[in-house]
Amino acid sequence: MTPQSKKSYFIINALFAGIFGCIFVYSGLFTSTDNGSFIPSVCDLFHLSPCPSKGLSRSFSAMMQGDIHTAISLNPIGPRLFFFFLAQFFFRFAALTYLVKAKKNTDALLFTDIGISILLFIGCFYPFLEFWSSFYK
Repeated sequence: MTPQSKKSYFIINALFAGIFGCIFVYSGLFTSTDNGSFIPSVCDLFHLSPCPSKGLSRSFSAMMQGDIHTAISLNPIGPRLFFFFLAQFFFRFAALTYLVKAKKNTDALLFTDIGISILLFIGCFYPFLEFWSSFYK
């Protein structure tokens, strides 16, 4: 990885770590028992039923409180997506740490990052991909 590529990769990792951190802060701002949140469900906006994102913010909030049973009852996909964001959050910091300390070529980190992120994304977001693909049939 060239020095410029390494710098760009560092910036992208820092931005993603910040975005994922904001998701956790947002989820911690309200409790899972709140009736509303700052962001309405796409289901409510477009009157979609059934909808895999219904209750997702409250599910994330329950996960932030360590209440997995409530999280599952609010949205069965919620804990899976929470795990995705949590794993990505820690992986971003691990990548940032490695980039700062690594003196050698970091191409392996980039390819590992791409592979793990794609697999995690497909595994965690599959219910959403399946739901939205039904609109194109």
